[in-house]
Amino acid sequence: MTRTAPTTDTPVISGGVNGALAAVGRTLGERFVNGEVGAALRREAALARDCNAPLRIGLSVDAAEWRDLPWESLVVPGAPGPLVLSERVDLYRKVRRETPPVAMPIPGPLRILAVVASPEAGAGELLDYERELARILDAVGSARTKQGAYVRVLNWGSVAEIRAALEEERFHVLHLSCHAAPGVLFLEKDDGGLDKVDARRFMDDVLPPGRGVPLVVLSGCSTAQAPQSDADDAAAEARAGWRGSFWAEGFRACWR
Repeated sequence: MTRTAPTTDTPVISGGVNGALAAVGRTLGERFVNGEVGAALRREAALARDCNAPLRIGLSVDAAEWRDLPWESLVVPGAPGPLVLSERVDLYRKVRRETPPVAMPIPGPLRILAVVASPEAGAGELLDYERELARILDAVGSARTKQGAYVRVLNWGSVAEIRAALEEERFHVLHLSCHAAPGVLFLEKDDGGLDKVDARRFMDDVLPPGRGVPLVVLSGCSTAQAPQSDADDAAAEARAGWRGSFWAEGFRACWR
């Protein structure tokens, strides 16, 4: 793999956040997967699409200064969009574990616990509650009407309320929308104030023992970033923020 030297020119980026993210993805592709590597990725992605077979690509980032880069936005040079959005491609970050995670056999149909946490003060701009829920419901609309999928909406995004819901019934997915900082989620206190919850406390106080959730979705800024104290820790290796912490405890997590 070869990398090109960064230019000194300041790029002009249009299109707001989406445009900036697309520009970052193209830059990552040009610097890290150009030449033969990019050609091989395009060839394998095309083969998977033609054969209707999955292409699973595990990403292991050893260099601490590169772990928090948005690798999911990577665009292979010559491709029309991010590799992660290519048909039949499953791109994931690898995390080293001493033992494999234990499967959680929870009978269907699909059940999702949707939580929107927006403290009244101290966590920045209030989230658009209706828009966040609409995105979740739209994403599983077909499964709800045709396969009996069920979405329970939690009206209070506190540690105690989430745990109570998980103790009451089993869910396949916990979808949490909130503001965040590297290593910390901004949940709500009982009085509506800000409650900063790190991964260790989330594992201990939110997820009931023996009643885990196979998939945790974190929809919040910085949830894929590791705290600065962990960023230079050689033992952290490829563990990226919250996902690394969940994987280390046997849970699967993703962010968006």
